[in-house]
Amino acid sequence: MNYNLKELEIRTDQICDMAIKGRTKFKNAAINWADFQCVRAEHYIDSCKETGYRVYVEEANPNNPEVIKYIAKELEKSGYENVEVVFEW
Repeated sequence: MNYNLKELEIRTDQICDMAIKGRTKFKNAAINWADFQCVRAEHYIDSCKETGYRVYVEEANPNNPEVIKYIAKELEKSGYENVEVVFEW
């Protein structure tokens, strides 16, 4: 699988917008909804030669498993499988 990184970033940002609109279903989410957005997508190779894709979403506490799972699930629905979602402040 080879994903276009810019398209992956754009799709993740669209999913962030969906989460913003439905934010009332994410109880106790530590997120700055005003600036919640995808800022980067990457394809990586780690030290064990494992490869994968990762997206970075800003303005969210990394401990938001419900929202992270939502974004990952929506990415899968869009054809992006096994993408790691990373939240950063």
